[in-house]
Amino acid sequence: MNLLQYITAEFTAIKVDSPEAEARLVIEYLYGNDVFLDTADADLSKFQSVLERRKKREPIQYILGRAFFFNSEFIVNPDVLIPRPETEIMVEKLIDFLPCNGVMADIGCGSGCIGISVALERPDVRVYSFDISHAALQTARLNAQNLNVSNIEFIESDLLANCPSDIKIDAVGANLPYVPYDDYYTAQSEVREYEPQLALTADDNGLAIIIRCIAELPHFMKKGGAAFFEIDPSQDVRLKEHLSIKGWQDAEIIKDYTGRSRFVKAVWQI
Repeated sequence: MNLLQYITAEFTAIKVDSPEAEARLVIEYLYGNDVFLDTADADLSKFQSVLERRKKREPIQYILGRAFFFNSEFIVNPDVLIPRPETEIMVEKLIDFLPCNGVMADIGCGSGCIGISVALERPDVRVYSFDISHAALQTARLNAQNLNVSNIEFIESDLLANCPSDIKIDAVGANLPYVPYDDYYTAQSEVREYEPQLALTADDNGLAIIIRCIAELPHFMKKGGAAFFEIDPSQDVRLKEHLSIKGWQDAEIIKDYTGRSRFVKAVWQI
């Protein structure tokens, strides 16, 4: 039996969601990506420590200390959320929307995956990444350093409280806490027991922090600038209507890869 078959079977037995995908991550990290290495020739003790932690539902990304997002590898730990594939859609939208030499705000940056990914693809753009968590910003700065990103600045701030007053923003990418408490308490153990609740949940059915962010943005937005908010699908109509009431235009709902509402975009024209 080769390593891929063996580790996939072990992960299947403990009912992880994507056993083969996780097996490939482990093999790349521990065995130099040799998926066909025979188990008789492999040091399986290296995998056993991973398996024991995974049995406790610790996410594989935290066990390995890294996650892949938008063509790059990011350091992750329990101080930051694990980047989700659907968030790559926001990165694509930001890259396409930002004008030449534009300015972007990454609000609630966590690991830095959104802002850093945009900065890598658009070296002409200046990115300001904000997070209330000092520990999260330490991780984001390390990711920027490892990926040789220089056109980004990290600011410890509750939303835009510490944003320099002279900054005028062309585009906002906001992956703020939006999970309703009822959903959080019924979420997988991997989420509830390991990912930082500070970065996940909010009052007002998950929208309190996003709505507060919307109130702060006008002072910093350029006319014609756009904001993109990641949301729970249940929040799409309410947030779109709220943005329109607050003077934003062309509010639209953007779907994820499964066809569910995942982002709301709106343009500041006042």
